[in-house]
Amino acid sequence: MTPDGVVKMLNTCLPILIEAIVQNGGLVNKFAGDNLMGVWNAPQSQAEHPKLAVKAALEGQKKMAELGVQNPELSNVLFGIGINTGKTLAGNIGSQGRAEYTVIGDEVNLASRICSVAPGGEIYIGPETFFQTQQYFNVEAQPPQIFKGKSKPIVVYKVLGFKAE
Repeated sequence: MTPDGVVKMLNTCLPILIEAIVQNGGLVNKFAGDNLMGVWNAPQSQAEHPKLAVKAALEGQKKMAELGVQNPELSNVLFGIGINTGKTLAGNIGSQGRAEYTVIGDEVNLASRICSVAPGGEIYIGPETFFQTQQYFNVEAQPPQIFKGKSKPIVVYKVLGFKAE
């Protein structure tokens, strides 16, 4: 795609994913290139935040697939989604001249790394997200993987859909 084409595509697709995050109680925290980061359970506590994050991902992927049917030129635009659950630090990070509210920590880093291995159109979740949501979603364990910053392989799970489906 041309740079203008990429911007047009992102301005068409990202609102779909943003809406899914917001509709499920999440906060869109930042954009970095073609990535966006959604956060749950901060700044206020949320019950079932892992479930809400996975639900948002499923709804976003479904709407992206529908967009591809309606606009065949976008049918090959597929976002991989990575979700991880754990303790983080939330607050204003930066300097006096430039700060932003965000979350940081090992669990955020792992979420980013899970996202980087999730194929386009797929949702991968970390072990704690799986543990807290396994009663709601059908998943398929992936082979253990080594992630940067981790000494032991980690099993991530591909989300297949809601258990009711």
